[in-house]
Amino acid sequence: ATGTIVNADINASAAIAGTKLANTGKVLQVVEADSGSSTTINTTTYAAITGASVTITPTSATSRIIIDFSCGAYCNGSSTGIGLQIKRGAIAVRDMGRYAYSGNSGFVPLPISITCLDSPATTSATTYTVEAKIGTNGLEVNNGGGTKPLIIRATEIGA
Repeated sequence: ATGTIVNADINASAAIAGTKLANTGKVLQVVEADSGSSTTINTTTYAAITGASVTITPTSATSRIIIDFSCGAYCNGSSTGIGLQIKRGAIAVRDMGRYAYSGNSGFVPLPISITCLDSPATTSATTYTVEAKIGTNGLEVNNGGGTKPLIIRATEIGA
């Protein structure tokens, strides 16, 4: 019959160029690190949190990277403002200068979580770190008695 395909290889006859099959919006890779280290922050300027570092090598310069960080911590003393930032190399890509505030005295549990979306525009290995600072007194990122409460994850999304 006219217009009927018989014994045809549909894949060959309807070939789609590989460049048309984009990775837009797809998860391309995930890199994760965890740590059981403790860090005490006693400075009003940003300082590195031990173990809060992850390196990812984007597969495309147009990819976007989602950075997720979480850990358990204790805030020591009253009137303590906590600041957090995520850095790509020496560049702050997310800065939360006033993440939390404690009006209580003594040690106060403080779960920490920060996320950002970055466009590093590179296919070279890229390292992200998390830093913290305090207003007064101190912040301790605690290892929870040997567990690994600190996790940092880099997820590459195709753009």
